[in-house]
Amino acid sequence: MHVNVDELYGQALLVLEQCLALQRDDNSKGTGPTCHVYLYYMKGNFSEAIEKLQKVEDLNISSVGVRVAATEALVGLHLELGQDDIASTVADVCRHLIDTIEIEIGVGGFEVLDARIKAIEGIVKLVRGNIKKAEAFFQGAQEDKCCTGGFTSIACNMVSEEILLAATCALGQLEVRTWGSHHPKVGIVLTCIAFLFRHKAMREHSSSLLIQEGLYRRAIDLLSAPPLDPGGVEAKAHRRDILALARGGYAETLCIQQNRKAEGEKMKSWAESNWRNPRLTLAEALDISEPSSEVPVIDARVSRVL
Repeated sequence: MHVNVDELYGQALLVLEQCLALQRDDNSKGTGPTCHVYLYYMKGNFSEAIEKLQKVEDLNISSVGVRVAATEALVGLHLELGQDDIASTVADVCRHLIDTIEIEIGVGGFEVLDARIKAIEGIVKLVRGNIKKAEAFFQGAQEDKCCTGGFTSIACNMVSEEILLAATCALGQLEVRTWGSHHPKVGIVLTCIAFLFRHKAMREHSSSLLIQEGLYRRAIDLLSAPPLDPGGVEAKAHRRDILALARGGYAETLCIQQNRKAEGEKMKSWAESNWRNPRLTLAEALDISEPSSEVPVIDARVSRVL
């Protein structure tokens, strides 16, 4: 059965617009935009997604739990776009918010939110290559005590209107659950699997070219890779490293086949020109034959090669 994805997105946005009309308190006002973000993200409209999340920053202190959730999403979007400095600033602003509430206003019970912010700060440090600081933040997040206050148990005291709001938001998201195995992040997973087969073949001095090629081709298709031609559409900022890695690995499988070497060299050239990781060259990321202190890690959360 043919599914019109654009039509489903339109239906989902309509449902969420109805959801916005039901908003009464600040928590609800924050929930609406964050649900819209999912739709915009799946359509690749990062600017609209970021704009919606930034609106949540204008909410008052009573909605601090929603603001932390929006910060998590904002940081993730900026990291996926390679905007590491902005992601760091967003995390710092959220940290300042929590510290201000606890110290100047004297409101406590933010252990869970504090742990979530530490996790946000940790992934920013990780992406920027500061492993020791990232480890400290992640350990701090694990050690924080859990909180049972209203900020983490909103659903326990839901009135009928809030139940309707939550159900409507859920329906809006379900309208676009048509990706299934076609979700772009499946392409990231397939890239990882292709590298596993590549590593296995190298260790065992065997060949799995057909398997690797099939995985790379499927991954590149799911990641919506632009044409290889010089005049083709430039790769989008998000997932560029993953695409470069997938095409770089695919190029290797082609270059060792004499009749496809020219195709492989063309793909390799594209991959090298689109690689943006400042701490690891594409050649280093692809060279897993020897143990090294610098090894590539594919993080599917932010679609980056770390």
